[in-house]
Amino acid sequence: MDSPLRFSRNSESILAISLADMVRTLGRSSAVILLPIYFLTGRHASYIVIGAVIAVSYIATAPFSILGGSLADRIGRRPLFTLLPLVSFAVFLSMSIEIIFRMRLWLLLFTFVFTSPIGSLQGTVDSAVLSDLTAPQDRIKAFGLLRLFSNVGFALGPALGGLVASIGYGTLLLVPAAANLVEETVYFSFVRESMPSVPSEINASWTMKRGLVSFPAHDGPFMILVGVMVVASLCLGQWGTTLTLFLSGSYRLSAAQIGLMYSLNGLVVVLFQLPVNRMMSRFGDIERLAAGIGLYAVSFLMYGVLRDYVLILLTTAVLTIGENIYSPAASTAISKIAPQDRRGEYFGAYSAVNSFTSPLVVIFGSMMLTFFIRSPYLMWSVVSLIGAVSCALMLYSRQQIPRSRLD
Repeated sequence: MDSPLRFSRNSESILAISLADMVRTLGRSSAVILLPIYFLTGRHASYIVIGAVIAVSYIATAPFSILGGSLADRIGRRPLFTLLPLVSFAVFLSMSIEIIFRMRLWLLLFTFVFTSPIGSLQGTVDSAVLSDLTAPQDRIKAFGLLRLFSNVGFALGPALGGLVASIGYGTLLLVPAAANLVEETVYFSFVRESMPSVPSEINASWTMKRGLVSFPAHDGPFMILVGVMVVASLCLGQWGTTLTLFLSGSYRLSAAQIGLMYSLNGLVVVLFQLPVNRMMSRFGDIERLAAGIGLYAVSFLMYGVLRDYVLILLTTAVLTIGENIYSPAASTAISKIAPQDRRGEYFGAYSAVNSFTSPLVVIFGSMMLTFFIRSPYLMWSVVSLIGAVSCALMLYSRQQIPRSRLD
């Protein structure tokens, strides 16, 4: 039986990247999720201020992703993946000092804004390196392994953070800072420079350049793929805040019940990510993406019909299988459609588009809750319909994207 930790090449480096991502996610999730509580209760910031700071942090991700992706293609991957953990360490250590010494709130919030862009940029570089190190047939497996390890870190992080926060929030921020140092050690010791030495033969007109920044705005197949993903995100993105508020406000589920539901989501990822990869291995990336969107659409429709808690948990398991199919396929498709020496640029562009789309997804979900909270079936039927349309568009995109771009 094929080992989930063995690849046709560079197995040690792929495992090292996955472990580094797990440590990073454990550290970040232990602190970033709980920090808004400190802003609210410890420093008496208003909901509007906290929401605005988080929104600015997400929006700031776009230029960081584009610039970082372009730099990864120009100066190489290793300078970035060894520098970024140290930058992140400095940010979290600064916030720890600012909290311990009760420095001005605006300074703390300003420092917090950088957490999301740096984390996103690290993800962009990781995706480029993982694509460089793996053969095309191994990428679903590699991105699936990365996602599995990340979910293990996310499952452990908030629990650890809750314990450390009881000591103090200044101490809490030392957890991600320490995780960054571990991450730096892993990268420095086990991951080599992976950037291809031979430039790929690409059409220069695909890329829009402004100084150090480049964006593949004129690469039709890439923009079609990302465009369909943006439409799909209006459905997929309702998993999270929108669903949480709906289950609490409409079905009156307790915080403990909702927490258990998200714990089940993480458990299904850990247990079934690799089996799902094997099950879907006979299908192409577009078919995988369409199948994942389809399961999201069906699951959201079920949330609008089923009120029994056990059935809601079963629906969550079905949705998570869709997530297991979609998430690695999305990264794999971007890695294949990108020219081999421009993967940083393409992953940076993909991350930037996501950062601009995320606020729109939240606004759309908020509007749905405002107008349809008393009509669950109607609300989730709209979301499910968007998913069905996205699924059809994804399958149609096969005719617009040359097969050679996804081989």
